[in-house]
Amino acid sequence: MDSESLPDNVIPQDIMLQINEPEDNLQTKKHSKSLIYNHFTLNEINNKYNCNYCNKSYKVAEDGSTSTLWKHFKGKHNELYLEVNQITKALNKLEISQSLAFT
Repeated sequence: MDSESLPDNVIPQDIMLQINEPEDNLQTKKHSKSLIYNHFTLNEINNKYNCNYCNKSYKVAEDGSTSTLWKHFKGKHNELYLEVNQITKALNKLEISQSLAFT
C-alpha cells in the first residue's frame, strides 16, 4: 500500500522513522531542529548539503537558515514536501493539545 492510498490519519512508516530518529543519528545537534535535514546529507568536505533524492547540492548557509533547502524540497520534491508539512501540522496540534491537557 503506497502513501497515496493511506487514510489521512495514517502516517507512512518511513516518515515516522525520520520523525522518531534518535538524536545521536542526526548530523549535528544544531541541525536537529528542522525536519529538512532528514532529506539532505551534509558533505563536510565541501560544506554543502546534498539532496537525498536528486543530485542537487547547496552551500551551507552562514546564518544557519534552511530556506534554500525548503525551497528546493518544495519545488522539486513537492509530494514529499506535502507529506512532511502535513506531519508537522499534526505534531504541532498534538503538542498544543498535550500542553493544554497538562495546564
